[in-house]
Amino acid sequence: MWQDWWNFLGTWHGLATATNSDWFLGKLKCIPCLAQLNLTADGNIELTRSYIWPENSPKSVSTYAVTSEPGVFHAKTLKGGYPIEFRVLETDYNKIAIAVAYMNDGDRKFTVVKLLSRTRDISADTVDKFEDYTLKKGLTKANIVFSPKKRGECSPPSNTSPIVEEP
Repeated sequence: MWQDWWNFLGTWHGLATATNSDWFLGKLKCIPCLAQLNLTADGNIELTRSYIWPENSPKSVSTYAVTSEPGVFHAKTLKGGYPIEFRVLETDYNKIAIAVAYMNDGDRKFTVVKLLSRTRDISADTVDKFEDYTLKKGLTKANIVFSPKKRGECSPPSNTSPIVEEP
């Protein structure tokens, strides 16, 4: 599966996230994420994360260190500098990727499973596969948030607020 990691570079849409972190689910707020992965001069991966809306949302940039284990990268959280282990579980490089991140905030450990796509469209089979990986990582379907395709299409968890259109 993980033969040419550099083919993983480029733009990915974050279409779904599953996590056991209430804080992280609350931060999602049903706003689609766009990730741009680029190679750094020292051979690592720079992840620039932005949001499709609201317009002019701030971007965040993280560096993920390439490891000797195929499909595994290490980083630190932007706040607190806690370790992150990011694993690509499955990818075809051209359409979809399913990845998991393990992180902690010093006291608690969290699992975050991500469904990424090169486009905003995914098949029902891909959704089923993502849900299966989520369950295998000890999460439930209640831990999953799908990003809406357009504003107003959002069913956030009870601890988040929906997107409100500006007048």
